[in-house]
Amino acid sequence: MTAAEELRTAAATLRAAVAAVASKDWPDQTWHIEKCVERDCLCIVCQGECGRWDEAQDPPVFYVADGETPEAARWIALMDPTVGLALAVWLEQEAAIWAGIAATEGVVKAEGWQLTVTVSTHSEALALARRINTKEQP
Repeated sequence: MTAAEELRTAAATLRAAVAAVASKDWPDQTWHIEKCVERDCLCIVCQGECGRWDEAQDPPVFYVADGETPEAARWIALMDPTVGLALAVWLEQEAAIWAGIAATEGVVKAEGWQLTVTVSTHSEALALARRINTKEQP
């Protein structure tokens, strides 16, 4: 698999994961943490506007997950679908760059010129893509 293909595969994996968890009711709302009544700590991850606990929510708060600790809940909330989509867009842009580098390298070698494109500046995206691609998928 080429670097561009690895990047596109990882972007597609992220987009599929986002589609699976993104709320259809509030597609533009980020996730945030709420206080857990039983444990009195910020451990519940929600989407939607919060109001008073004794008033009906309109629209209602959408429950996403809970964390064992407030730190875990903050991490889950931080990595909401908007982050996944931003990463997918970045990986797709990097795939285009890697495809261009590969195409240029072939042309440059055919002409006998020296390739001066430095791919190390884009290696972080490829490393992330490889990490995503090696995660166990259901």
